Amino acid sequence: MTLDVNAIATDSDLEAYTLGAERLQALIPIEWRTDPDDPETGSAEIARQRALDTILRALERRRPRILWNQLADATQLRDAVVYGALEILYRAAIDHEDSPNVRRTKDYAQKFADEVSGLQPDLIDDRVATGSLTILISRG
Repeated sequence: MTLDVNAIATDSDLEAYTLGAERLQALIPIEWRTDPDDPETGSAEIARQRALDTILRALERRRPRILWNQLADATQLRDAVVYGALEILYRAAIDHEDSPNVRRTKDYAQKFADEVSGLQPDLIDDRVATGSLTILISRG
């Protein structure tokens, strides 16, 4: 069993940052759509899952190690998942070096790194995770 990314963050959570569902759909790569000809059939779930996987790997590298099944409330990862997914989506939407998505990608990459390094999630044994990550590499 693993964490369900849809229980942590949804496309609706991302829409607040992209200023609506239509703009979010425009960021979703064609290959992620169930119907490539219909822009409304896309989901950012792949980006959200990639962000969650990156977060969980970062938590596992901490000392002491934090595993996904030690988290008391996985929704505490929501902001990090949202920022990571937005970084991935904006990176995928870069079509030229002067694209406004370059700046957005950098902005969300920094927010994602800051959020992950500052995570102090509650653990199932009533502890709060501490420690920080010194290096975070996000793969988009």
